[in-house]
Amino acid sequence: MEDEAIIRWTSMEHDLEPKSSDWYISLIVIGASIAIASVLADNILLAIFAILATIAVIIHASQKPETLYFEITQHGILANQEFVPYPRIHSFCVREIGGKNELIIRTDKFVLPYIIIHLDNVPPGLVRNTLLRNLDEIYRIESLPEKALRYLGF
Repeated sequence: MEDEAIIRWTSMEHDLEPKSSDWYISLIVIGASIAIASVLADNILLAIFAILATIAVIIHASQKPETLYFEITQHGILANQEFVPYPRIHSFCVREIGGKNELIIRTDKFVLPYIIIHLDNVPPGLVRNTLLRNLDEIYRIESLPEKALRYLGF
């Protein structure tokens, strides 16, 4: 028997922050500076890493976000292709950051235990009340790395 969705919605994978050419130039200058300083210090491996990391960040920053599908059911949460049953979820948090609502799920995974889901057109109160039937809500403040990444446009 298929699990019937209580709430379902789609959302973008991440916010699309338009980046100017100055942003890309600054990134290239920083990456090149690290690579040059590494070569001068006879650390070729760090120079190669700096170049590859700069290329990876440029590629990641220029990608368009995918549209993802989410469901809250009686037995768990479906986040795109991954179903997470309630017993594997420690807690959740619905919060507003920068005028946008987010659902944060803390799972039992050791690596990357948090799943952050944007609540674009879903009332946060409805999500909170639905999840409170099965889970505890523990408020989670925005960490310093999250603030830094948001400031840099990621």
